[in-house]
Amino acid sequence: MEEKRSYGAVVPATILILIGIIFLLDSLGWGPGMNKLWPIFLLAPGVSFLLMFALSKKYYGVLMPGTFLTIISGLFFYCNFFGWQKMQYLWPVFLLAVAAGLFMIYLFSGRHSALLVPVGILTLIALVFLVASSTAAKFWPLILIILGVLIIFGSWKKTDQKKERN
Repeated sequence: MEEKRSYGAVVPATILILIGIIFLLDSLGWGPGMNKLWPIFLLAPGVSFLLMFALSKKYYGVLMPGTFLTIISGLFFYCNFFGWQKMQYLWPVFLLAVAAGLFMIYLFSGRHSALLVPVGILTLIALVFLVASSTAAKFWPLILIILGVLIIFGSWKKTDQKKERN
């Protein structure tokens, strides 16, 4: 009789091995050290949640924390290596992380359109503040111009479609 193998333990075991290697390298004085690598403790559960969904396709509730933790750990890694003073400009990434998590739930849970409202609002707020705090801040009015043009063309398209139906 052939024995069935369970691969459910592979993901957490792999994460434990990788974290163990990082700690070993840190204790031996190799590598950047835990003062730079601590976001791995956010990345590991984030990736685990995403893999849990990818393997099961039914626990879509784990997409929100998985996406949020993965994105935020990337932000923290960036700040650890390039300076925490950048956080004064990058804080909107927290809003984008929430929006991305909600969007992942939208994509994989039956596309409930009500989720797109907070996704759109959070994304818009985050992008406005990211652009406003960047070196391209003097060009932020271009976003308003582009949005206005898109709205005009969108309304013309709807008008043309209504005329074609009649």
